[in-house]
Amino acid sequence: MRAIKPRRMPNAAGMLNAGTSNTGCTALLTVNDKSWDKGESNYLGTEVNVGTTWRFAANVALDLSVAYLFAGPALNLTELQNGVAVKKDAQDAYVGALRVRLSY
Repeated sequence: MRAIKPRRMPNAAGMLNAGTSNTGCTALLTVNDKSWDKGESNYLGTEVNVGTTWRFAANVALDLSVAYLFAGPALNLTELQNGVAVKKDAQDAYVGALRVRLSY
């Protein structure tokens, strides 16, 4: 069995990889000794989903669904703004969908 060599993709530095390219790679920055500590909570929150279907004709249906997430403290984050760590509370999220389905 023959070994497969990795394909070289040249760039200005000679090789293109995750370590030499910022394209598509987010940088993680160590701000202080608490940067990589475990979070204060494991509770992500509570999600409520409601959906219904109304068949108002033989081949037509109306679907309605809504969802709401009561965000928990595990989704809170700390962001570095102008060199100062600022705690931000997670925002609740919601989504709704309404569709008409036709079947033939």
